[in-house]
Amino acid sequence: MASIGLRGALLASAMLFPAHVVLAQSADTTASLDSQNEIIITATKRSERLLDVPLAVTALTGTQLADAQVYGIDTLAQQVPSLTFTQSTNDLNNNVRIRGIGTALFNTGLESSVSFVLDGVVLSRQGQGFQDLIDIERVEVLRGPQGLLFGKNAIAGVINIVTKRPATEFGIEAEAIVGELDEYRVRSSLTGPIADNLAFRLTGFWNDVGGHIENVETGRMVNGVQSHGLRGQLEWDPTSTLNLRLIGDWRQSEAECCQFQARSFANPVATALLNPVVPSPTNRQVRTDGATFNNTDQWGVSLEANLALGNHQLTSITAYRTWDFENNIDVDGFAGPPRFTLPLVPTAIGQFNLNGGPTNIRQFSQELRLASPDGDRFNYVAGLFYFHLDLDRGFQRRVGLCLPGGANGPVVPGAACAAPQTRSTFHTANTTTDHIAAFARASYEITDQLSVIGGFRLQNEKVSYVGNRPGTALAAGEVPLLGPNSGSGSLSDTDFSVQAGLQYQPSSNMQAYATFTQGYKGAGFDVEVSANFASQQPVLPETVNAYEIGFKAQTNDGKASVNIAAFYQDYTNLQVQATQQVDGLNQFVPTNAGASVSKGVEIEFSIRPNRNWSFFGGYTYLDATLNTDGTNCTV
Repeated sequence: MASIGLRGALLASAMLFPAHVVLAQSADTTASLDSQNEIIITATKRSERLLDVPLAVTALTGTQLADAQVYGIDTLAQQVPSLTFTQSTNDLNNNVRIRGIGTALFNTGLESSVSFVLDGVVLSRQGQGFQDLIDIERVEVLRGPQGLLFGKNAIAGVINIVTKRPATEFGIEAEAIVGELDEYRVRSSLTGPIADNLAFRLTGFWNDVGGHIENVETGRMVNGVQSHGLRGQLEWDPTSTLNLRLIGDWRQSEAECCQFQARSFANPVATALLNPVVPSPTNRQVRTDGATFNNTDQWGVSLEANLALGNHQLTSITAYRTWDFENNIDVDGFAGPPRFTLPLVPTAIGQFNLNGGPTNIRQFSQELRLASPDGDRFNYVAGLFYFHLDLDRGFQRRVGLCLPGGANGPVVPGAACAAPQTRSTFHTANTTTDHIAAFARASYEITDQLSVIGGFRLQNEKVSYVGNRPGTALAAGEVPLLGPNSGSGSLSDTDFSVQAGLQYQPSSNMQAYATFTQGYKGAGFDVEVSANFASQQPVLPETVNAYEIGFKAQTNDGKASVNIAAFYQDYTNLQVQATQQVDGLNQFVPTNAGASVSKGVEIEFSIRPNRNWSFFGGYTYLDATLNTDGTNCTV
């Protein structure tokens, strides 16, 4: 076992007033606060005080997000010490980790480790969750495996996003932000009644964030983004026992992003090729001649129905979502004709400007659950869940090579190539998933202070794929980069996961808990351009046994609180990316590592002396180890 991380993160903030100006006239209130100004969350699929939930959760209201100028998941990570965000070249490969565990591979055929949930709807891939946090009621970050209630792609945790509901009184909010480096943001929300028991909410936003990296080859500022979108809601109470909430949203984003910058080069040839760019930790320049972009277009619709059945509540959430994504990255990071620059891989690649393609997601989900009455000694939530995913993947790759011999003679690094060769390849692939599950979670009060917790999730899924790489080049005169390969396959898998624990509450302002939780992330197939479609083996499911003990407390007036959690998470068959040779070239392929352990301690605190001041902070100590025997890079 080799240690891959030892991290202490400290976060502290003090707020007196927002740094931006908001013009608002609204009768709407933040529904995630109760009458004592305590945050109410749904981490256990019930409405409970944050203090009463026996698991590690960070919850931020919409007001707190706005005051901290949190507009997306990247800035959310600055408020939650156990949450880290890693910027990649595109939304598909951006990565969030909770307690050091996240998606360790670049492959659309497999799920993320951290699940995004939007108004009760599970998103199939992490890239769908990298969206603007607009008109938000609250965001909950649930740490540790949450698959029991939130599904099979929540093995590391959940980011649960809850938007503001329609209000029964008219209200309007508008916000405009102008920041340095050409940052412009406009957002507005309108809410109010349409008729008796029928209300609406309409939210729109437009962002233009200028690039902060200079491309000296083209004179353009890159790594900027433009995005805009709409969200509409209708909430209707047709009877005293039935509530319906219909949500539709659409979002489009175009980013000239994200080209990496040279930090340090030991090779003088590479340094010379970048001239006038100077590699350094503070470098904000690139010199590239290929297109780098990251564009998304997504929309979705969901219907939530809540029906009171006596003292019980029956909830149904039906949803359909799409996500269309396309990107390209200038991989070589240099400008100029094909030439031998650096031996990045054991072939004389001198130009690598085309590397990207589309991903199209269509997903349907249906959740049905029954919740027992609040306040009983025996409380439970039980339900059924169905999910269908249809994912198309396409990709194109082109490289320029300068091979030694003939007109080229001996290849000189950095020199022009007399007879360059262009190689290219492309493919199309599809993967589908049908997942069905039954789940339940219950707690029983043995005494007024001590409760026992238990739950399970029984799930079955069928995954299939079909892929075709013709083995021909993209254009006449080019040489095929990879040989032909096509095929299909499928698998079926069943899993049974459990949770057990104890919760001790000596008072309404204090609790301690201890839990054991199992987690599961489903199997999948490689659907990228280098896959062996004819005879590939599936990537096996990833599982975890997680242990957690925690303590939560607050003062009687609620002005100060502290949350402490210690955890030990043991992962098996971790799904990772490895480098293997395909047709003589090194390619990234998904596979399983041996095991991984994530352990540590988290501390969060908040102090609110009055309505104008709020201090909050946190500390995470994390020790993560990973066994990757047999999956090391070939270079």
